[in-house]
Amino acid sequence: MWLNEQEPVSHALIKLLSSAHRPSMRPYLHKIIHKALALAQHDPHAHWPDEDDDSSWLVRSAALQVLSVLIQSQPDRFEELYKTVTGPLLTRLPLEWKQTVRVKVFRVVGDLLEAAVMHQGSCGERWLSGETGQQEGHKAALPPQRPGAALFVRKLTLADAFTVFRQYYGDSSSLAHRHAALELFKRMARSMPAALEPELPKMLPELTKTLQDSPSSLRLDTLVLLSLQARHFHDPRVLRSMAPTLFPLLLHLMDDTCPAVASHSLRVCGAYVYALRLDPPSPLCKGGEKCVHSLWEAVHRKLAHEDTARRSRTPPRLACGT
Repeated sequence: MWLNEQEPVSHALIKLLSSAHRPSMRPYLHKIIHKALALAQHDPHAHWPDEDDDSSWLVRSAALQVLSVLIQSQPDRFEELYKTVTGPLLTRLPLEWKQTVRVKVFRVVGDLLEAAVMHQGSCGERWLSGETGQQEGHKAALPPQRPGAALFVRKLTLADAFTVFRQYYGDSSSLAHRHAALELFKRMARSMPAALEPELPKMLPELTKTLQDSPSSLRLDTLVLLSLQARHFHDPRVLRSMAPTLFPLLLHLMDDTCPAVASHSLRVCGAYVYALRLDPPSPLCKGGEKCVHSLWEAVHRKLAHEDTARRSRTPPRLACGT
């Protein structure tokens, strides 16, 4: 490939992208992975980036697309992929000067997180109770992890990757960065919530900031993240420690002007309260009773408001013959 001719290289990579998942390409996957990874780091003007003259980012962008397709189409090679790809990508992320490419780096890491577990449709049901369960009943089991998944998370931790992700999540100058980092955290919460759980207290300032004064799309995604974590908490003490800060914000968002944000805040609270109990039917943990009472008052007020609104709409409906 022609490293000095960015356009031909990017077009060649995009063409490769369309065929990388085919069975006939399997004998060449090892070479493709290493070539795509090398091109994902290709930056001849790293020290003097000029967005007007430097189109090398097209090569890096296309190479990252190839890596993304390879990870999604070859999850059985997860261990080889994460060992090869993770280190160079995390090293490249703070050096990348093109926002579009940085966002794609987040997506590739997210693809690795999803490949770390075996998605096999319905994983059946399991009975969860006590501190590891959120309710006395059945719920879908988390997908089983692939060999090497724990080592992959450990590699992210040792590389201080979560700190980098949090910095981009709290980056008020770029909405794209915040969305990309938040999407990465959501994908981790879906696939490996136990791995993300220890990082939640460190994310509390960013979570609080997002819920307070961010666009509704970011607030909604943050609520989805909290809902996923609350449904599959492992150590309830993590959520309990965050409750005094998060619960007032969640209660406030129940009256948000965006209906989706208001409804999701209710869902988060509904899942969150199970972490505030020591073990059913034991009493609520210290501080949890206050949160639950506040939640009950907010829900009662909201139900009364909805009932009043429903009664006020009844005469027009009757007038229409409904």
